[in-house]
Amino acid sequence: MKKSIFTLTLIVSGLLAMGAVAAKNDKAQAASLKEVQMHLEKAQEKIKDPKVDQEIEVIKNESSESGELVDQSLQKMASRSAVIKLIAGPDYKNAGQVRSEIMHLENQVRQLTRIEAKLPAAEQPAMQTAIASLRGELTAIQFRLATALQGFSLFGWVSRFLSGYTLPVTVTPTP
Repeated sequence: MKKSIFTLTLIVSGLLAMGAVAAKNDKAQAASLKEVQMHLEKAQEKIKDPKVDQEIEVIKNESSESGELVDQSLQKMASRSAVIKLIAGPDYKNAGQVRSEIMHLENQVRQLTRIEAKLPAAEQPAMQTAIASLRGELTAIQFRLATALQGFSLFGWVSRFLSGYTLPVTVTPTP
C-alpha cells in the first residue's frame, strides 16, 4: 500500500515538473515569434515592389495572429492539472487548434517561397532568411505540441476518441 502511494506521488511530481519545463519553453517561443517578425520586416525593407511588400505585410500579420493562438493553446494545454492529465490525458481540443495553426503557417511558408521565386536575385537572401526563420518556428511549435501530447493517461484514448483528434502524420518539410 505504501509503495503504491509512493509511486503515485512520484508520478504526480514528475508530471508537475514537466509542466514547469513547458512554461520555460513557452517564454522561448514568444522570443522566436518576435524574431520571425523582425526577419519579415527586414525583407520588406529590401523589397522595392509595393505589391510584394503588401503581400508580405499580410503574411506577417497572419503569422503574428497564428503565433498568439498557438501560444494561448499551448499554455492552456500546459496549465492542465497533472491529475487531469493522468486520468483524461492531454487537452485534445487545444491540440487540434495548434495543428490547425501549424497548417496555416505551412501555407504561409509556401506563399513566401512563391514570392521569393518572383524576386530579383539581390532581394532573395532577405526573403530566404525570413522563410528559414518561419520554418524554424514551425519545427519548434511541432516539437512543443508533441511534447505536450506525451505522457501516460488512464482514459486518454476515450478523450481523444470523443474529441475527434487524430495523431499527426509524420512531419514533412515544406519546399
